[in-house]
Amino acid sequence: MALEHPSWGCGRIAAAIRERGWAISSPTAQKTLIKHGLGRRSDRLKHLEASLNTGNRRKLSTEQITDLNGFNPRIRAIEHLNGGFFSTLVQDALPLSGPQDERFLHVIVDLFSSFAWARLSTGDRAREAATLLDETVRTHHHLGITPLTLLTKKSGPFTSLHYRRRVGRYGFVWQRVKGRRHHGFIEAFLNAFRDEYAKLGPNPCDESIMKLVTIYNEDCLIEGFPNFGATPKAAVDLQLAARMKLYRQHL
Repeated sequence: MALEHPSWGCGRIAAAIRERGWAISSPTAQKTLIKHGLGRRSDRLKHLEASLNTGNRRKLSTEQITDLNGFNPRIRAIEHLNGGFFSTLVQDALPLSGPQDERFLHVIVDLFSSFAWARLSTGDRAREAATLLDETVRTHHHLGITPLTLLTKKSGPFTSLHYRRRVGRYGFVWQRVKGRRHHGFIEAFLNAFRDEYAKLGPNPCDESIMKLVTIYNEDCLIEGFPNFGATPKAAVDLQLAARMKLYRQHL
């Protein structure tokens, strides 16, 4: 029960057990959890995370996946759940640092594959951010993937009423985090993009900037699960192969 509901404390667990007809106090429940190394919420979430890293394909509930992503979004939790795939998206709006350059690069990175979707804008940042979110969600649905969690900053276009209403359409678990912590989730993209952007010179054209996103997706090797040194595009291809395998199993 503690792993089924990792955010439950000993009091709530004890109450649920009593509802099933067994007499147990909260201190006894806590002692039992500690005995099995599950005394704290973080212990229970680490146990679930370890089961993913060892290749355990147990089905996780929406509650478990949401708690895992909240605990450590970089786990890139994507699990078979009711025959589908789920993922976490991170969105940002990056100002381009050129003389009199008013353009912003709106970007969304899928934390499972590290793949990036982007668009350039000089207009209303909130509307452009919402438009990119729509495009990315449609692409995910076309691939048979449901974005479950969205991470953004607590500032910028993500505070506007227009953007908040757009997010509300999709029913995401929406987490707003501070800028430095937020950048940690898309560090690979930011580092690769900024390194190449610095080589373009002042005021590069839109086509040259968007080409950098393509280079990142197709040529940048990403360490860590699930890429393990592969490119974001290669990780997406593996994702599609897994989806087709699952589809054939249900025929």
